[in-house]
Amino acid sequence: MCKEAIRRRLAWPLSPSLSARPLSPPLPLSAFLTTGPLEDRTPPCAPFSRAAALLTPDASKKAVDSEGMRASAELAAAALPEGESHLEKVRKLRAQMKSYDNELTSSGSKGASLSAQASLPPDAEMVATIEHVREVATRLAIAAHAAPEPHDKRATSHHLGKIDETKVDERLGRFGGSLDDPFPLDDAIDDHTLPAETHDHHELSLSVIEHVNRLRTKPQEAAALLRKRMRDAFDGKVFTPPWLKGGKSVTTKEGAKALEDLCERLERTPPLNALEHLPALQGAAMRLGEELAAGKERKSCSAIEDRLKTVGTWSGVAGEAVMYGVRLPEAIVTMMMLCDGDATRKNRSFVLNPDVKFACFASTEVEVKKRTALSGGVHGPIGVLSLLSHFYPSLKEEVSVEFQGPVEKRRRPMPEDMARVLRAIPSDEACDLALTALAKGKHLKLDYKLNSVVITVTDSKGASQVSRLKWR
Repeated sequence: MCKEAIRRRLAWPLSPSLSARPLSPPLPLSAFLTTGPLEDRTPPCAPFSRAAALLTPDASKKAVDSEGMRASAELAAAALPEGESHLEKVRKLRAQMKSYDNELTSSGSKGASLSAQASLPPDAEMVATIEHVREVATRLAIAAHAAPEPHDKRATSHHLGKIDETKVDERLGRFGGSLDDPFPLDDAIDDHTLPAETHDHHELSLSVIEHVNRLRTKPQEAAALLRKRMRDAFDGKVFTPPWLKGGKSVTTKEGAKALEDLCERLERTPPLNALEHLPALQGAAMRLGEELAAGKERKSCSAIEDRLKTVGTWSGVAGEAVMYGVRLPEAIVTMMMLCDGDATRKNRSFVLNPDVKFACFASTEVEVKKRTALSGGVHGPIGVLSLLSHFYPSLKEEVSVEFQGPVEKRRRPMPEDMARVLRAIPSDEACDLALTALAKGKHLKLDYKLNSVVITVTDSKGASQVSRLKWR
């Protein structure tokens, strides 16, 4: 295909086929449903609206860089699990409403149908949109992969000058070129600017943790799937990603050896607990990515405890795995676990650590103009997976609360403020002391400050025992 034809803007239509109908149901339905955070989540059209913005080229630009368009395709593809998640939630919500409508009908009630009030998008509409985004993202990735590098205009003109000038001008003219300037769009290539909102940080984190948990909870099945999925991905040390057609091939240090090593490790790993997604870690992970994107060396970045100060305290095992240049959840986790070139397999060992319980992921896009200035010429986004074994959320205010034991779940439940304070104390021993006192029917008083707590236990004879705990 002529170079100019390849460079031409890909102008297929991509407008969100979903109408902007909110997922939040009207008040009567909100009052009835007990689905927890469902009505607080992003409307179902949100991931598709972002995908439309990512996959629709800027009409004011004659040509854009292929790397930027590849980034758009990958980000749109990364939003597909979010769209599928919304589809599943809409299906569950619709089933709940149908059940309630049936109850209303059987009871003879003449109340309005909840299904009619909610106006949820049809399943077929959402499925069609998901597949449309998948197809367009794939086509755009393939086109970006096929885009050639700019050529030396003088050398090309010299060789074209040896051919019949009339025929050359006629053919090049179809694409706006001439003998003097055969490839005019080479001079018009502009940086492809990503939209301000490229992805939902919370949903991307959930997708990444979901992939990690598949490896942790079913390691033998994961090993078999990896072998099947990656069977033809390596040609010597050249790796061609299987997760998106048109993905860029990369030269690895170990080739298929790293894959085989990972599969063997998974095969001998017993099933582990699933990691719990910890939203409080999001800001800490994001801040590390921003520091790296700003040009800081990893060793000069702030410590995780400093970045967690405003949200809580951790104890036990803590660490962060940093990934460069990958956007799709499957790609992020697979490349992280391969640990290509790292003989210690540090990231892999940490992700498969049985003591780790909490995790969160954040991705930071690096501006094109900054990429070459960063260490190692960072290409694409910087992803950070933060993992902890224990986390204690900080309270924003001082709390003093007391209660006479024992606790009875239904008749004499523990005060919510006391439960909040116990969750915030970074010491299992201190919490056990308080809970044991309540179980024995003693009086418990907790005086919580931002970095300390005083625990006072008083028995039936009025004798008190005071324990103090302070942390950073």
